[in-house]
Amino acid sequence: MSKIYANQPFKIELTYDELPATAVSQKICCTKPSGEFKSFVASIDLVNKKIYYYSTAGETLGAVGVWRIWAQITDADGNLFPGEPNTFAIYNEGT
Repeated sequence: MSKIYANQPFKIELTYDELPATAVSQKICCTKPSGEFKSFVASIDLVNKKIYYYSTAGETLGAVGVWRIWAQITDADGNLFPGEPNTFAIYNEGT
């Protein structure tokens, strides 16, 4: 896996095994290295079983350090289904 550098455009793709039958929305949630919570409204690829988010123009992940990330599905009844968390590191460019 290659390094992810701060202040560059990004995409996040998370895979899933199964979705709730009444899934109505999905997010990608993360905790920044500072402990601050952030989330992105994500899209879903039912064929390839992925939940994904692409950064918009000028949007970057600027906080250097270890991020914790997971998917979160909401069903029609408002129940939350969090995915298994993973971690990744953001580095300063040139390190």
